[in-house]
Amino acid sequence: MARKVTFTPDEKLWLIHLLDNRLLQHSHSQWVPEKVVNATKNVRSKLLEAITFVYLSPYENAVSTGCINEQLEVFYKGLNINEAYDLLNMTAEQKYLTEKIDLGKDMLYKLGYNRNTRFPEYDYRVRYRDTLSAIDKLKNAEQVCISKTSDQVYKIGFVTQQQEIFSWDLYYNPSLHDVRTFAKTPEQIKAIKKSFTLVTNRVNAATLLESSDYQSSRFFKAVLN
Repeated sequence: MARKVTFTPDEKLWLIHLLDNRLLQHSHSQWVPEKVVNATKNVRSKLLEAITFVYLSPYENAVSTGCINEQLEVFYKGLNINEAYDLLNMTAEQKYLTEKIDLGKDMLYKLGYNRNTRFPEYDYRVRYRDTLSAIDKLKNAEQVCISKTSDQVYKIGFVTQQQEIFSWDLYYNPSLHDVRTFAKTPEQIKAIKKSFTLVTNRVNAATLLESSDYQSSRFFKAVLN
C-alpha cells in the first residue's frame, strides 16, 4: 500500500540531492538491480512534480529511507559529540551536522521508519534541537535547587522561566539526550523544591558546585556560568 508523505521544501530538495547521488553511484556499477534503479528514479520524479505531498510504494519508501540513513551515518561520524557537555562547545560545522541529523530524522519519521536502539544518538524519537532548547532554558533559569552533604553537592535542579523542571543526580554523567525539561503545575514545583536541601540563585549554585568532583558537575558549572 502506498504511503502518503508530505515533505517541507527543504526536506524535498535534500532528498532529491541524495537520490541524485545514489543514481550517480548506480551509474558506476553493473550489479545494481534494475528494480532499484527504477524505484530511485520514480521517487525523484515524484518529488520534482509534487506540490505538497507524494505517494510512495513500499519499495520506493525503502529506497528513500536507505538514502537518508546512509547520509546520517556519514554525519554521525563527522559530528564527534559524545555527551551533553560537548553540546555546549560546538563548532559551526557540528551545529550544522546536528541540524542535518534532525532533518533526516524528521523525514524518516514521516516515512514510517522508527528504529530505536540503546544508542541515544540513533534514537529516532529524540532531536538535538530539543536538547539544545532545554539547555538554553537551564542557562536562563533563575531558581536552582541543590541537595548536598556537608561538603559535596550530589543533586541539582532547575526551575525554568517556562515553569518547567529539570533535576539530575550528579553521580551520573548526562548523555547527549538526557537533558529534558518537564512542565509542572505550581503545586508540583513547590513539592519538588521541598525535596532539595535548598533553593538558591545561579551565582550561589555555581559557588556551591565549585568543589564538586563528579564528572557531571562540569556540565552544570558551564551551564551556570
